[in-house]
Order: sequence, then C-alpha cells, then structure tokens
Amino acid sequence: MYDYVNDFEGEYAVVRIKNKYGIIRKNGTAVIDTKYDLCEPFSEGLALVRTGTKYGFINEAGEEVIKPQYQFAMGFTDGLTVIHDKRKKWLN
Repeated sequence: MYDYVNDFEGEYAVVRIKNKYGIIRKNGTAVIDTKYDLCEPFSEGLALVRTGTKYGFINEAGEEVIKPQYQFAMGFTDGLTVIHDKRKKWLN
C-alpha cells in the first residue's frame, strides 16, 4: 500500500506514497494524510511537515496547528523549535 514505511516510533510511523508523506498509527489508520512533501516523526506531540518550500506543524489529531508558512523549521525539543521566517530572521 505504501512505497515506504519508516520504523514505528511509539505508536506512529512516517509513510510515503509517490513522493508524498504522512503518518500512520500501528493499526494502519492515517493520522496525517500522504499529501506533504516532507513529514518527520512526532516530536513533543507535533510533526514537522513541508508543503512546497514552506514548513509547519501537525498535531497527533492530524490538525495543522502551525500552518506551513516558514522557510525553514526543525522539530521541537524541550518545548522549542528553530524557524526561519519570511523576514529572513531566525527565531526560536
């Protein structure tokens, strides 16, 4: 069904179909549909995703809690992330 399935980290795994990524649960249900150009595993309850050239974050309910809008972002660690915004400034 999938072109690629990453190892499960806890309850979730990143999957790919035709160069689009998403996340599934161990029971096979989709948490994040395979529609993103990049999707990383959940980190502190949020998954980093990229649409085109913009990064954002999805929660474990599959909701875009931070819409893809940043030119670069990294996963959360200790409640913080690093992003690069439209004004060409680095934020954390």
